[in-house]
Amino acid sequence: MPIPVHLITGLLGSGKTTAILRLLDYRPAAERWAIVVNDFGEVGIDGAVFGAVDGISVREINGGCLCCVGAMALRASLPRLLREQRPDRLLIEPSGLGHPAGLVDLLTAANLAEHLDLRAIINLLDPRRLADARLCASELFRAQAALADVLVATHADVASAADLERFAAFAASLYPPKAAIGRCVDGALDPAWLELPTAVGEGGPIISPHAGGLAAAPAVGPRFALPAIDAPQRLEHASDGRHACGWRFPASWVFEAGALKQLFDRLDCEPPLLGIERGKGVLRVAWDRLLFNAVAGDACRVQPLAWRRDSRAEFIAREQAQPDWDALGAALLACRSPAD
Repeated sequence: MPIPVHLITGLLGSGKTTAILRLLDYRPAAERWAIVVNDFGEVGIDGAVFGAVDGISVREINGGCLCCVGAMALRASLPRLLREQRPDRLLIEPSGLGHPAGLVDLLTAANLAEHLDLRAIINLLDPRRLADARLCASELFRAQAALADVLVATHADVASAADLERFAAFAASLYPPKAAIGRCVDGALDPAWLELPTAVGEGGPIISPHAGGLAAAPAVGPRFALPAIDAPQRLEHASDGRHACGWRFPASWVFEAGALKQLFDRLDCEPPLLGIERGKGVLRVAWDRLLFNAVAGDACRVQPLAWRRDSRAEFIAREQAQPDWDALGAALLACRSPAD
């Protein structure tokens, strides 16, 4: 029987990771679920988040989007995941910078279509960003919304009435109409949306706008796992007008939670954080490991995580507005506990 597959799409900071974590709460005890997570950068923050959840198989594809650079890696890893883990359900979180059309083409190709049942594509949208004319004119934003079967306004608890009205008007303007339109708080999606079918394929083939489409990955491409380290490591990746820079720190290193929160709270506000749109980190503090999840203009969200490997952090900026990455690395090091 084909395995249900769910694409959870959305721009950077839309709440994809949080939403998938909440969906895992609905997993029946007897079912095996798997997640394929695609981080634009090389460090793999989201893989660490999902890897801390018991009973979930996780495959990471880092260093590029699944629709283009990461496509070859996904082609190689997905059949192996299905064969080895035999999941009852598969959730896929593409990079917020990726065009989902190329990924849909891959999942509906002849060699995979007989094994996969692609369900409704869920697109998450922060309604507060609809006031930004540049966002609304973005090809990526419009493509993600157009391809979706379900459109969801995230962060509805902190969005204004005007934000939600703009979202409702935007959703109503889309044609064909969506199978479902909704709102959510703290990533709590309606699990009934997982059972909706997708309309993909009803209107003809999907063509990815990325140059090269599903071309072969370069020799130095996405990795599925990162080895253990005993010294700090810096990793970078750039494509499609964005630059990601990340750091990994030894598992034994301990950081100050308050200093990290202050750092992540200041995205795009002052040096060395000017120009940064997105920041995430999974870092060890005195009493636990914490996930730091931040978008420029918002307060950083912090939550405990059952991750027990290396500490890691990653930031994304526009290519033409990169910060001083060396200074940012130094700022992260300054958050290390003096007692460590």
